[in-house]
Amino acid sequence: MILPPDLQERIDRAAFSAYLDSAQGTAHIHDRLSNGAEAAARAVVSVLDSEDLLRPYGSAPAAAVHGSISGYSTGCRCGFCQEARQLRERAQDHWERIQGDNKVRIPEARTG
Repeated sequence: MILPPDLQERIDRAAFSAYLDSAQGTAHIHDRLSNGAEAAARAVVSVLDSEDLLRPYGSAPAAAVHGSISGYSTGCRCGFCQEARQLRERAQDHWERIQGDNKVRIPEARTG
């Protein structure tokens, strides 16, 4: 979703201010990063909520995302995706067997 420039500027300003305010009050670096990131996220949600751009909780699409966008080793675990993953692994193993051993080995230097 592309936001109007003025709304994007409000979001950026709110997130930055919240991050700085929250991060300055903590001593440990990990806590500063965690607290700042959480405060920035809450500020962005607050701005989007004030503009009535948030989807109600629980109204996300119910359909699973299938395919290999994030790779066959992660993502959906439905039967179709698992079968596609196994097929890809078998094809990869087959290809590697056909290619054979193609590793370059440098002989050890002989000292004489």
